[in-house]
Amino acid sequence: MTKNIVLTRMDQDTFAGAAAALDSDEINLHHAPWDDNTLDLVQSTKFDVIIIGFPGPITPLRRFVECVRAPGSACQNSGVILLADPQHIDAAQAFVGVGINRAIPSDNAEELLAASITELASVAPRLALRAPTRV
Repeated sequence: MTKNIVLTRMDQDTFAGAAAALDSDEINLHHAPWDDNTLDLVQSTKFDVIIIGFPGPITPLRRFVECVRAPGSACQNSGVILLADPQHIDAAQAFVGVGINRAIPSDNAEELLAASITELASVAPRLALRAPTRV
């Protein structure tokens, strides 16, 4: 099954390394600039995994993650990975569990990225459930 993946907020070298690590017939790779159009894209188009370059301004990152995880977003249940510069991996790890699923150092991208994507894309989709009860 083909996995749809979008990469955003990365410089050309980081993007080239990530793209090389993800070179597969089973992956449909998209590159999007870091702007409001990308917010619209991830809210309206279903991607299996979103990969975001790190570091960068924190407030836009939080806003982006809130939009991705918002009810009704097409990517609400998608995997989100921060691809961090090695010297910023500890800061990136602080976002794991708060809308971000993984933080991976960019110098180990070839080893860790494909495995993380396979793991995140194979997780069963979460279903929202409401159970009316009487107390």
